[in-house]
Amino acid sequence: MHITPNFYFFTTYPSIMARYEMYSETYGEYCFRLQNDNDQAIVKSWIYDSIESCEKDIHRLQELSQDLNNYEIENTENGKCVFFINDENKEALVISQEYVSKYECENAITSTVEAALSGEIVECV
Repeated sequence: MHITPNFYFFTTYPSIMARYEMYSETYGEYCFRLQNDNDQAIVKSWIYDSIESCEKDIHRLQELSQDLNNYEIENTENGKCVFFINDENKEALVISQEYVSKYECENAITSTVEAALSGEIVECV
């Protein structure tokens, strides 16, 4: 299910403080998450084999997150919603946390657009 970009052009939200946390999942494997100012993970990445690859995809995410056509909402098996931000090949770069409704998921997407640009990169490895 793709979202309709026009929904977001008529809504304004307060400025969001965010950060990208790069961390080691296991030895030699790295991930990142975009955290909001309440320390909640907005999105999480897949696993990378190097910290450099991880950081490279953070920069890609900053760009890809600004195009609402790259977002995709899906229903989970337990009736909740998640969103993905897809890359140029339409493959998911990150996945969001679960949301109770599509409306909450759409609001999180709106926040992600701003947070993705404003987030500083922090190594937690």
